[in-house]
Amino acid sequence: TNCLVRGTAALSLGAMGREPKTVVPALLRGLDDPDELMRAYCIRGLAAFTNEAPSIVPSLLRALGDTNHYVRGAAKLALKQIDTEAASRAGAK
Repeated sequence: TNCLVRGTAALSLGAMGREPKTVVPALLRGLDDPDELMRAYCIRGLAAFTNEAPSIVPSLLRALGDTNHYVRGAAKLALKQIDTEAASRAGAK
């Protein structure tokens, strides 16, 4: 599948912000995608679900250690948006 199409879908799911019980687990699974841009897209989609912080933050903290700088950057921004205290504790300033 085309990463751009899948990435746009991930971003769109986040932008809609609906059905978190279905969407958040799907986007979290995307963090294991072999394509680094897809992982970054999924993180950006997750950033919209601030009410789901407890289920998202642990995965974002792990993503801070990703080998790809886009993924790390997306995780840092998402953490700051979802949970500023967790971001601060993780050194994501």
